[in-house]
Amino acid sequence: LITHAADHLKTVEGISHFCTLSPLPGLSRWLAKQAHDCKVSKWSTVLSEPVMHAIAEACKISELPVQSNPLASVYTVLTSTDWVSNPVLCRLLETPILSIALVYLNCDGTQRKVQDPVANFHLGNGAAVWRLNYLADTKPQRLHESFGLMVNYFYDS
Repeated sequence: LITHAADHLKTVEGISHFCTLSPLPGLSRWLAKQAHDCKVSKWSTVLSEPVMHAIAEACKISELPVQSNPLASVYTVLTSTDWVSNPVLCRLLETPILSIALVYLNCDGTQRKVQDPVANFHLGNGAAVWRLNYLADTKPQRLHESFGLMVNYFYDS
């Protein structure tokens, strides 16, 4: 579908760039695995002091214990509470979620392949990750799959 749309847009005079708005359907499942298996030291550049403080505060507000693996703490808050209806939790969790998503999308270049099938499709068709959109889709399915995060993929024809 995107290939046909892209081909059509190339024929429209004046359009040389376009973006999609796409979900990250595997983010939650991937974070669950990271929360269970991951060595925290691997995440030292992402889990900065302000991010760690935000995670601890989110746990405190949610009345959940801070776990030794901060990824497990974030995952627990995101899956055990109605965090999206709490403006304070939304503010606290924005940076941790965006930071985790950047790793998931391989924006640090450490993985051979991106984890997400939708991202692989777009990147394989010549797009670039352009922007992460926090709480872009708060329908229950999207909160479950990707914590409401969506991505703009940029195509330059």
